[in-house]
Amino acid sequence: MHTLELLAEEHRIHRRLLDGLEQLLRRRDRAAPVPSTLLRRLCRFLETAVDGLHQEKEERALFPQLVGRLGRLEFPELLRLEAQHRRDRRLLARLRLASFDESLEEDPWTTARTYVAFQRRHLAEEERQLFPLAARVLSPADDRIVRAGFRRIERERGISFLPGAHELLAELTLAQADAGAPPRLRVVS
Repeated sequence: MHTLELLAEEHRIHRRLLDGLEQLLRRRDRAAPVPSTLLRRLCRFLETAVDGLHQEKEERALFPQLVGRLGRLEFPELLRLEAQHRRDRRLLARLRLASFDESLEEDPWTTARTYVAFQRRHLAEEERQLFPLAARVLSPADDRIVRAGFRRIERERGISFLPGAHELLAELTLAQADAGAPPRLRVVS
């Protein structure tokens, strides 16, 4: 798979995980029990695999290759995307610290909703601005360099995005079915 195909697949799965988080938030809104273990696993995955892996692959492998081709001045969106990644990290840290403890002053559910809305906008912005730019300027040799960087980062982190995401989506689908809702989060490869 080429760089942009890999990133697009991770974006697609990330959206499904956001759907799952929204389903859990809706359960809470209905005062239905929310499986706290699953919620914590989902938040941990978002922190380690979405921020800690996916965004790191963009920042450490893709962005430098684009800057090398274009120069930083020709890629002004880079600064905004990097700032969004930093905001994402702060939101995820707030979620982790809150641990969905209702006794805390900060409402983690509001933070979770903010995170979902922010991530949906961020994914769309990357697909609208970053992906076409990368498709236009990256050569096949650049693509190989970026993909090698992706593999290196996965080895360093000791995780891979897609297998863990698929496992989590399956759990979210089961939790949704247990709640009596029609399963809308089916894992599609």
